[in-house]
Amino acid sequence: MGKYAIEASRYEQVICKEGAGRVICEEGENLVICKEGAGRVICEEGANLVICEEGANLVICEEGAGRVICEEGANLVICEEGANLVICEEGAGRVICEEGANLVICEEGANLVICKAGVSLVICKAAANRVICEGANLVICEEGANLVICEEGASLVICEEGANLVICEEGANLVICEEGVSLVICEEGASLVICEEGASLVICEEGASLVICEEGAS
Repeated sequence: MGKYAIEASRYEQVICKEGAGRVICEEGENLVICKEGAGRVICEEGANLVICEEGANLVICEEGAGRVICEEGANLVICEEGANLVICEEGAGRVICEEGANLVICEEGANLVICKAGVSLVICKAAANRVICEGANLVICEEGANLVICEEGASLVICEEGANLVICEEGANLVICEEGVSLVICEEGASLVICEEGASLVICEEGASLVICEEGAS
């Protein structure tokens, strides 16, 4: 950053623009904004807001980050331990949110989304290749999701429009797969399974209360 280099620990607000190679803000930074080609951004210990746009390669926010937004080509975003909101849009390569993330939204080409341990809401739309949610209360995957796996107490799972494989195990309360779902497997106490419009295979074992297959289910 040349003459614009600053010691992050001395400032409540840090703004780095135009080609910053690396930005590290630790210990109570309130705001970090890195735009236009930042190679790496690391914000730890109480950063309230982190915004990295336009080609940020790596963003790591740990320990109480209030909000993390990475847009337009962010390759990797990791938010752990109490991140309240994580939004990754437009080509995010990988998103990992663990331990109490309240909301995770990944849209437009997210390759991998993993949300574990008490995630309240996970929404993955528009060609998400793989979604894994353990203990999530609500999981919605629409428009070409190739694989959706929800295990251990998922309350609601909805997969629509061309989902190739949906597996929900261990206490899933409701599973709805519509419009061309190739395979649906719900085991161990699934309360309700509905597969409509050309579902090729539906398997519900061990205490499934209700199975409804309509309009061309094999």
